Amino acid sequence: MRTIHTDLKTAQESLSAAPYIYIYINGVNYGTASGRLISHEWIEEPYRDRAIIVLDNSDRALDPGTLDLRGKSFSIGEGYVDANSVNRYCGDGAGTAGTPTLWVKTQHTISMEGKVVCILTCEGMWGLLRELQYLPVGEEPYYDVPFGGTQTIKTIIALALAEADMTLNATVPDDGIIDTLKPFFSTSNTSFPNLASLICNNPDMLLATKCYLRPEADKVFKLIYPQDADAVDETYYSDKTPYFREYTEKYNLLIPNTIIVYWGAGNDGSWDTAEELVNLADPASATDAASIAAYASGGFDGVVKRVYFAPRLTTKADATLRAEAIRARLKSEELAGRLVLPYHDCSVELYDKVLIEDLRGV
Repeated sequence: MRTIHTDLKTAQESLSAAPYIYIYINGVNYGTASGRLISHEWIEEPYRDRAIIVLDNSDRALDPGTLDLRGKSFSIGEGYVDANSVNRYCGDGAGTAGTPTLWVKTQHTISMEGKVVCILTCEGMWGLLRELQYLPVGEEPYYDVPFGGTQTIKTIIALALAEADMTLNATVPDDGIIDTLKPFFSTSNTSFPNLASLICNNPDMLLATKCYLRPEADKVFKLIYPQDADAVDETYYSDKTPYFREYTEKYNLLIPNTIIVYWGAGNDGSWDTAEELVNLADPASATDAASIAAYASGGFDGVVKRVYFAPRLTTKADATLRAEAIRARLKSEELAGRLVLPYHDCSVELYDKVLIEDLRGV
């Protein structure tokens, strides 16, 4: 959860404080104080972040031929005016942490009756990573060669981020995989065409762990390892501050509920020798007993399997960790929720743990 000033927290939860938005691009604040800001939409999702900013351009000072903002980086400072008439916002340097970096990708001028506006469409850190192609080794044109076995997943992620002038937070959670396992995988400019796909689409990288990546201020990514025992970051209430307006909760049946991982193949990815055939006959697995029991009925035992191949893993222990990581990611989607607040909570970040206290209907 993002650190914010106590006066900002009080202001946002008062439900009466005036919003204050700080959007500083190329030396100019285009936020609330400018009088230009008409609207902005900023969306943060796992592996995707983007924004659309609409500015008044009645004086035509923001026309692309007059002012070029394309490629400029900035952060959106969401905030409020506190009880002392101080403008408090994310990244204000006065006790409230900043937000992830965005880049202006397109700059539009739209002229309509009675109004001229400038629209900035912006992409975030994941978007930039999707634009950058890493330099694989091997022979052209596909550069499809085995890679790895000498660096941990965390180290490879940090190296990939460095290609985009980004860094990985020094604090690394211990899921038993991300800073221990040294993966083998084949790189090519077709299977993983950019840095983002190398990190988050490669089954031997982030997907092989129990961790997630969150963009933060100053082009830093933070590794998050969610666990059931984690402390609650924020609680929202139906009857007291901080209030929530609406909450929707949905429980999904976990399917599949049994993960099978085959491991220990030869260098060619097949199981041929006597030792390899022993490995083939002894796959690793991870199950969810509660989901199996809930699905079982009549003659059906409730088991729904999904098979994964990790031929370059050399021990069953590593294969079991892979199966558990896959199950954990699937199980994270078992509970889905949608929360609507009557204000913008400047402290909330991706993967925060929130609790809902709802006395309605009681």
